[in-house]
Amino acid sequence: NVKPFTFDFAALYDSLTPALVEEAITFSISKCRPDWDNGFVVWIIKMIKLSMSAGFGKFEEQWYKPTTGIPTGGNISVQLANITVFYAMFRCLFSKQDMMKNIISTIRFIDDGSGIFNGSKEEFELWKTTLTCSLKEFGLVIKDEDWNVALEPNNMVHILDIMYGFDENGNLVTDLYRKETDSRGYLSYSSCHPNHVFSGIVYSQALRLKRIISKEESLLKHLTEMKDDFFKAGYPHKLVENIMKKVISMPRSLEKKEKSVWDNDLILTSTFGRDKPLCTAVKSTCKAYHLNVKFVSKTGATLKNALSNLKYISLGNKYGNTRPCGKPRCESCPLMSGKNEIIDNRTKYKTAKGNCKT
Repeated sequence: NVKPFTFDFAALYDSLTPALVEEAITFSISKCRPDWDNGFVVWIIKMIKLSMSAGFGKFEEQWYKPTTGIPTGGNISVQLANITVFYAMFRCLFSKQDMMKNIISTIRFIDDGSGIFNGSKEEFELWKTTLTCSLKEFGLVIKDEDWNVALEPNNMVHILDIMYGFDENGNLVTDLYRKETDSRGYLSYSSCHPNHVFSGIVYSQALRLKRIISKEESLLKHLTEMKDDFFKAGYPHKLVENIMKKVISMPRSLEKKEKSVWDNDLILTSTFGRDKPLCTAVKSTCKAYHLNVKFVSKTGATLKNALSNLKYISLGNKYGNTRPCGKPRCESCPLMSGKNEIIDNRTKYKTAKGNCKT
């Protein structure tokens, strides 16, 4: 009887009236910040109303002022939408025991929601109709086509970039979801970035699939498609293949690795090779008091580092040469070498692809 479902609010930002937002903000402050001074609360709500009414726009030399809804892209629009939608869901669903009795779990990200329903198909349809009608009283609309439910085993629904469902044994199954409009375009390999940026992109994207997809055959299929996308962006086959093999061989872990925290350690940052006597004295002294010292060395400032651009040196010369832009009256064009390296006092400096405007 367990059925995963998803829903999506239609035109959410246009549907949120200023009055509803003010009501939701007032309610949330009373529940979460009851100690706030009343004058301060009045000031916050006044500023929020000003923010919602100040979202002017210009189109074809005409200025427009919003008459309803909240500005899409406003500084606090996402926060206002989150608070207001939760308030409406609380009034229509979370606070009603009869509406929550068959709900195992719910999650939501702004206007996208999902959950797990425990009951028959008829019970779900009745629950869905009741919730949809209740939300309309707050001006929020969920169209029939924006509901998605997995009625049979192995059927799946999607929220954000994840598809999920349950097999005939009740086991959770997850897969990757991509919209039809997804261009699957990645940073071009000809772009002026250090090499580790490209390898990092391949690794992070492959690892993302490893974390999302539960079945091995589906993972291999999506990784193969991803490899073709990277090849189209100019990535070397050897680079992509090696990283994909590494990711496939890794154990599938959903937990993030926690960074080590030195609760009982002292951290001493020093310039590498310059203050060795100080480090030795600190280490021996702290050892007597059973204190652990973590030594961190940094590179000292040098004239070479000040004069040379380390970014361009790390890029190598595979990207081409510097060249004039060719614009009329450009006084920088004569300064461009047109070569992929220049020599100064017998020292070679590599140049990166670009022109006067780069």
